[in-house]
Amino acid sequence: MPVIQGIKDMQKRGAMFCVCHLAMAVYSGAIAEKMVLDPKIVYQEWVDAVEPGIQIVPSGVWALGRAQENGCGYVFASN
Repeated sequence: MPVIQGIKDMQKRGAMFCVCHLAMAVYSGAIAEKMVLDPKIVYQEWVDAVEPGIQIVPSGVWALGRAQENGCGYVFASN
């Protein structure tokens, strides 16, 4: 997939990526409910699908703030 290759290319140049645990828990839970599936299993499937080198953080907002405190000049977040 072009998006995944773009992430890999940016990681090679030193970019770091993270995924918000809270967002994954909420959205995977909503999907599980709509599909009548076990939320724990759906959440684990999402965790297992995170690309290597991408860190799951407790809160994406917290992680973005910490990055800016440490000199990050550009941050992109999408919901």
